[in-house]
Amino acid sequence: MSLKNSEGIEAKTNSMKRFLRKRLKLSVSLLLALDRS
Repeated sequence: MSLKNSEGIEAKTNSMKRFLRKRLKLSVSLLLALDRS
């Protein structure tokens, strides 16, 4: 595997992690909001 390729894969997984973390935070705050009402 070339270095360039692995760098691209790492960038993809990093953005996926960021995206998933954002989704998780959103759903958690949504659940909390629903819980309060």
